[in-house]
Amino acid sequence: MLRFSALARGRILALVFGALVPITTSVVITGPAFANPVFPPGSRVGITPPVGMTSDAVGARFQDAHNGAVLTVLELPGPAYEQIERGLFAANEPNVTLIKRESFGFEAGLGYLAQVEIKADAKTSNKPIRKWVLLGRAVSGEPTALVTFDVPAEAAAAYPEAKIRETLASVTFRPTPIEEQLNLMPMKLSDLAGFRVVRVHPTLGVLLTDGPKDQSPEQPTLLLSFGTQTASNPADRQTIAQDTLRNFGLPELRIQTTETIRLRNQPVIEVRAEAKDPPSGTELRVVQWMRFSDGGFMRIVAAASKQDWEEAFPRFRAVRDGIQPR
Repeated sequence: MLRFSALARGRILALVFGALVPITTSVVITGPAFANPVFPPGSRVGITPPVGMTSDAVGARFQDAHNGAVLTVLELPGPAYEQIERGLFAANEPNVTLIKRESFGFEAGLGYLAQVEIKADAKTSNKPIRKWVLLGRAVSGEPTALVTFDVPAEAAAAYPEAKIRETLASVTFRPTPIEEQLNLMPMKLSDLAGFRVVRVHPTLGVLLTDGPKDQSPEQPTLLLSFGTQTASNPADRQTIAQDTLRNFGLPELRIQTTETIRLRNQPVIEVRAEAKDPPSGTELRVVQWMRFSDGGFMRIVAAASKQDWEEAFPRFRAVRDGIQPR
């Protein structure tokens, strides 16, 4: 059925073993000391930063401009924990020395804590830093938190190990802030047509379903997403839309019809298809609506079993028609 893409391992390693990003005052927000856990907008993972750190414009990074220390908090899909854990601490990165690795329990969960030393690099003018990396997850198994704490060697006195551990032990979790996540989307969903929001991702989009399971071929499912690909030539849009749906990952996809319709006086490519879910053998009907603009595209892919299609399709259209710009 419709799934979010897996998180690329390379992006994780870049965060963990990458050089300390220089702090620029243009993104630092001056504010009071944090006395309670701070949650980046839309994230289920929070932390209590040390006194002297301020959050950046995104809210997922806390910085000490004076000492050059950086604390980064990232939420990952819970099921990815084992895969990331295997690759994360087995990575053989240049200029990186593993100092210590240990189990690390905190009030909200359990995980692994690694200390690494990143050597100075004359080519990039990067100074040596000590980095703490916490990969932890909630007792229930999800979500997973990846937290990094970078301290330049010259600022070690300002951030002793006890202070680092106290900060990492403050990692906590909260229920999924659905409304908060939806408010971060570039478009507003004014009509959910009875569907339930399963997951929201700032770049991958919104996943909706109708039923008790988060993902099941037996339940009507809709995925709203955005992309950067453009189609300046209108003659190419139908072909691009068909290729995009073929590459979506639905097994045994068979395109039935493709046409250009108009919604709010804008052209939208509608592709209808049939597919099959291999594990269950469920026969699916699929529709994709794709609207191109100068900056990219907006796409809806919706699927339901053949027996549920007649009831689900008008609701898919209601969601589509209720999407509005912010």
